[in-house]
Amino acid sequence: MLLIGQVASTLILAVAVIIVAGILGPERYADYTITMVPIGIATLLMDPGINAALTKHIALYQHQGKDEERRAAQLTGTTINIAIASALTIIVYAAASPITAFYKRPELTPLLQTASLAILGQALLNLSQAIFIGYNRMSLQSLTTVLYAMLKGVAMPGLVYIGLSSSGAVVGNMVALLAAGIIGMLLTLAFLRGGEAKPSLDSAVTLLRYGAPIYLANLIGGALTQLQSSLTVVYLTNTEIGNWGAAQNFAVLVTFLTTPIATTLFPLFSKLERGTQNLSHAYRNAVKYSALAALPGASALIALSYPMMDIVYGAKYPLAPEYFRLFLQTYAPIGLGSVCLYALLNGQGETRMTFRLVLANLIIGAPLSMMLIPRLGITGLIATLIITPLPSILYSIHWIKKNLKLELDWSSSAKIYASSIAALLTTTGATMIAQGNAWLQLILGAAIYLATYLAALKLTHALNDDDYKMFRAIIGDAGPLAGPLNRLLGVFEKL
Repeated sequence: MLLIGQVASTLILAVAVIIVAGILGPERYADYTITMVPIGIATLLMDPGINAALTKHIALYQHQGKDEERRAAQLTGTTINIAIASALTIIVYAAASPITAFYKRPELTPLLQTASLAILGQALLNLSQAIFIGYNRMSLQSLTTVLYAMLKGVAMPGLVYIGLSSSGAVVGNMVALLAAGIIGMLLTLAFLRGGEAKPSLDSAVTLLRYGAPIYLANLIGGALTQLQSSLTVVYLTNTEIGNWGAAQNFAVLVTFLTTPIATTLFPLFSKLERGTQNLSHAYRNAVKYSALAALPGASALIALSYPMMDIVYGAKYPLAPEYFRLFLQTYAPIGLGSVCLYALLNGQGETRMTFRLVLANLIIGAPLSMMLIPRLGITGLIATLIITPLPSILYSIHWIKKNLKLELDWSSSAKIYASSIAALLTTTGATMIAQGNAWLQLILGAAIYLATYLAALKLTHALNDDDYKMFRAIIGDAGPLAGPLNRLLGVFEKL
């Protein structure tokens, strides 16, 4: 259900933002992108680790049958986060004029004031989804995700189409967040039934103590992101920013494969005891399956980025395809466990290790950003995004092996990397033959990539009997598609 919801919402949002970007063009789309930078900073500040703490402790208390503690934690965390988000909404609204003056875009003040309500909406949506995940109610998490996507998918393009320009994009996003967030919070009230529930100081201390290292890590990681965003706003033109925003719209085609995995793993790792075979098995499978899905997804998009964006944007965003190809290389460490890294550490209570890794990213990424972005523009930004996390990921592999006694399945990762690279090279060569016809390049390239990747998986023996059993279990939740997918899997297994 989580995967279906993620796929549906991702496709809806992708279509919506592509339509909006196509109508607005680089200059006006950059106005929307720039307006959302301070909103992103406020969103970073608004959750003092409470959402992660709620997911962790709700899952733990429910597993232990501690209903009173579970209800108290939920209500306490909800109260804290709503209070903080409301205060930040007011602050951003009041400070909109000096903020836009700092960005040298004073004309965006009304847009930022309107967008400030998105802070509260995002807080409500994030909070409700953290609670749903803690209760393992992935269907409700998917429901709110799809609801938000549908509201945004209608409101943003609709308001832009009727002539509201970038203000229509801002209003559409804000209304969708508020509506989905309010509905999500109303649904969480059902979990408070069956006993008394009131905020408690003990629950606040427990949640904040657990969440503090995660909050600091998020602040540090987010500070790097916001520094990079601010540098782009200050040093780059609207045309460059608009092309970069258009390129990032397509990144969801990879994240919809990785987000369900990372989301599901956090409560799972919170329940599994350290040193058990179940934890080792879950870790190895998480790395393998995230790589199996996301690495070929990223490499296929590298091969097909030019015809894909030519079809969608035409000549409006000429810089976007190359930006996108470079950006996709940030997904290369997925085969090393980057998708499940923080879910594992936080789930096992190693939040201080999470903090150290993110701090290392800031120490490496901040000077790189200040050196490369003013000189190389978006190319410098992407180079920073690729280089910055690598030392932390490599160190974390060593630390996890030493302290948690967990090790990657290096053989599987190597086979998946080899299969993805082989398919990428084959597809790139084949699509060069069809230059000048974007649709032919896209269709031919996609077919060649899929065939080459699957053939490489078979030749390298990357999949075993346990993998096929897992795929059948996943396919069982695909509804009417389960039958045809099972038959295709059976054919592939026998090849």
